[in-house]
Amino acid sequence: MSQLEISPSPKLSLRPGGSGFFEVTFALGPVTIGETGDNDYFTLYGRAYMLVLGTDHYLRLYRLSGDGSQWDQVVDTEGLPGVLFDYELPSDAYRITLAFDQSARVIVAYEEADEVFLTRWDTGTQQYVQNVTLDGRDPQLLMDATVADPRGWPEDVQVARAAGIPVLIEWLKSGVGVWLLSPIPDSDVVLFYLSADRERVLARVQRDVYGIEHEVFDFGTPVVLDRAMSVDGRYQLLVSDAEGAKLADGLLSAAYVGDLIVNPRVRDALDVSAVPVAGEYRAEWWQYAAREGLSVSAEPAPAAHTSML
Repeated sequence: MSQLEISPSPKLSLRPGGSGFFEVTFALGPVTIGETGDNDYFTLYGRAYMLVLGTDHYLRLYRLSGDGSQWDQVVDTEGLPGVLFDYELPSDAYRITLAFDQSARVIVAYEEADEVFLTRWDTGTQQYVQNVTLDGRDPQLLMDATVADPRGWPEDVQVARAAGIPVLIEWLKSGVGVWLLSPIPDSDVVLFYLSADRERVLARVQRDVYGIEHEVFDFGTPVVLDRAMSVDGRYQLLVSDAEGAKLADGLLSAAYVGDLIVNPRVRDALDVSAVPVAGEYRAEWWQYAAREGLSVSAEPAPAAHTSML
């Protein structure tokens, strides 16, 4: 079990009803920030990360070691958005949340004064930008490719993948299944958040540069959005009531992943030819004698021609 002493302590924030939570959030991310390598799932999303907002209002990022034994702080901030990690966040920054995109880059969002601010990696300029601001509460980020994490596959399929055998994924994101070797090219970072009155769960996606608002669910009463997480080929949103008490049911998406097919491929083709060493040709004849004769006779039946006119 990995342990970590965080200093200074994480900031304690309060829900609308007065219950508290620490400003700590988790996400799956790359082996090395900013390096996509072979674009394999575990290269991009094989490590666990923890983002902490301290009582000093600074963000600190930690990565779990490969063997899961310890958390190490990411001290090289060159690959991180400086506007977030090199300066104090506003004293009322609230609900920090984290995800990693397909470029192995950090995406961070938080709430301040009833507005959501999102910092993203711009592939065109190859730099971090903070140009997404919207009215909303309780932001939560999720990379939807993580719903297909191979660590959740059946054991025999995991063994095949570990042996280098391709596995086809029935990807149902658009509602129509397509077979993919990896869902990452069709993935999105999704920003979930609540409307200003806290009654509706809304979402915006990376491919729209977070510019289009989608309604996920209307509770018709104020709620608190606590977490967005991947679970068994779907995503789940953990929601509590306005007082912070857990609701009986969370919000569970439709399936993103259908079937899995282990799909072996030929690695080395082998040409084989064969020539007979010796052969013998033998003609076989069978003589059949008639046992009983059969006489058949037939006569035409009377016929007549009738005009069809």
